[in-house]
Amino acid sequence: MLDKELQPIVRRSRHGRRHVEKLVKVHLKDGQEQWILLHIEVQARYAGYIERAHQEIERARRNEETALPADLDYGRLAGLSHEVRQRLSEVRPATLGQAARVPGVTAAAISILLVHLKKRSHAAPKVA
Repeated sequence: MLDKELQPIVRRSRHGRRHVEKLVKVHLKDGQEQWILLHIEVQARYAGYIERAHQEIERARRNEETALPADLDYGRLAGLSHEVRQRLSEVRPATLGQAARVPGVTAAAISILLVHLKKRSHAAPKVA
């Protein structure tokens, strides 16, 4: 491995990333020699944030088509701001995805709607 030849490359690399680079001479089956640069980036610092973001994206996809009841009284939902209640009452979105795209409706408001829908589905009488 030719670490000395690699040092100028490593110095030019972006700061803030941990990485390992090695220049390796390999011998091919046909007898030829070839140089290969091995580059491995370690993103451990951001792995937790990235994973959480992926989970939030997946949760949003799953809830995109979740229907909102036509008779939902936004004015009675605790935790929603006056502005969000007003906007949702005016627009009357049919799904959580539509509600999320209403200007002024926050991610926190969508979470409150989700909690309300789950409570409502558990409280609904079961039909056999």
